[in-house]
Amino acid sequence: MNDRQKLPDRRDGDMCTFDFGGVEYTAHWSAYDEDGRVGEIFLNAGKEGSSVDFTARECAVIISIALQHGVLIEKLYDALPKLLDGAPAGPVGMAIREAMEN
Repeated sequence: MNDRQKLPDRRDGDMCTFDFGGVEYTAHWSAYDEDGRVGEIFLNAGKEGSSVDFTARECAVIISIALQHGVLIEKLYDALPKLLDGAPAGPVGMAIREAMEN
């Protein structure tokens, strides 16, 4: 396993909000200064403390750990389920796609 590449303590980031299945999600992400690679994603959903919010936050932790250990964001995105039109089938894929595109 690769060593963790820590992000700087102070960093800029971007965010977006989107709706999935009637639940509003907010995704935040930041990138490495050196090459612009996304290094972390935060994802919140619905009412704070709800099961959907906990699930979204837990998924974001796993994504961030993978990114900081050298897994390419494109590999994570490609591994997630897609709809017939190629769009993400779930909110985690939607958050990753937004981070990749912005």
